Amino acid sequence: MSEVMNVPEGWEVKPLSYCVDIANSNVDKKYHDDETEVKLCNYTDVYSNNYIDKTIDFMVATATKLEIKKFELRENDVIITKDSESPDDIGIPAHIREDLPNVLCGYHLTLLRPKLNCDGKFLSSALESNRYKKYFGALASGSTRFALSLGVISNTPMLLPPKNEQQKIAKILSILDQTIEATQKLIAKEKNIKKGLMHDLLTNGIDEDGKIRSPQTHNYKESELGLIPEGWEVEKLDNLISKVMDYRGRTPLKLGMEWGDGLIPSLSANNVQMGTINFKKETHLGSEKLFEKWMTKGRTKEGDILFTMEAPLGAKNAPNRPPIAFASGQQKRSTSGHPCR
Repeated sequence: MSEVMNVPEGWEVKPLSYCVDIANSNVDKKYHDDETEVKLCNYTDVYSNNYIDKTIDFMVATATKLEIKKFELRENDVIITKDSESPDDIGIPAHIREDLPNVLCGYHLTLLRPKLNCDGKFLSSALESNRYKKYFGALASGSTRFALSLGVISNTPMLLPPKNEQQKIAKILSILDQTIEATQKLIAKEKNIKKGLMHDLLTNGIDEDGKIRSPQTHNYKESELGLIPEGWEVEKLDNLISKVMDYRGRTPLKLGMEWGDGLIPSLSANNVQMGTINFKKETHLGSEKLFEKWMTKGRTKEGDILFTMEAPLGAKNAPNRPPIAFASGQQKRSTSGHPCR
């Protein structure tokens, strides 16, 4: 590593091979009749999870007796991804929480089996840090696909405290992980509740008593959108908005115009996410002169809606819903008066 490590007293800097046995898996996803049926912990299982345990739905494959002996997963093992399409997305670790009989480490992965001087959870957490992401990214070889050699992995310098201190650190991190996991489950539950409530409110509304209507308790009528509450109407969107400003494909950059120096951000579809505008995404800053020249169709203001008309770049996890955001004056960098591209 390029930076100098500050080593606390009692800690050591050792190559990774000092504290783990290392093996690149050759167990593929193919099914061979002359081999034993096993379950396979594959690349996506490791990439998507900090922990590997029995809750994961492992795929079925086959392996030889030698492969089973060598790559069957044990409690405290660590697996890392040794191959990737990007050098900055390689060496991703996952910790094996429990013994997993007949579950094997799959292809494109490296199995790290801790020796007596190393705690697996501590090791996995250390390899997850930015220090090792940069290290693996710099030493990954390839042009279109990237890989970590056995030599690079073996010689990775590890900052190792004594085993008892590793375990204390690992325990603290495990408690933190459990808290995060519980919070994420609660957030997911609240989101599902919100989705259900939004559906009821936007399709049934509320009556004069503040209760959600239903066809069982209130009068409904047929419409081109199906049953709707009596008193509701179906209108074309064009009748409900005063103006549409379409800036698709016509940005200053695409037309070869200079942005100049300024502080006016230009938003793209990347900035428009579900219900919000993400100002942390990359934006281009333009000058006042460019702003006045470009915004001839009209300017966004608080209450306007930004709607992506092409690929939903701002919504990776919801490809079936187009990203929409409301322009709001509450943002530190208001969308009011900003060119949108």
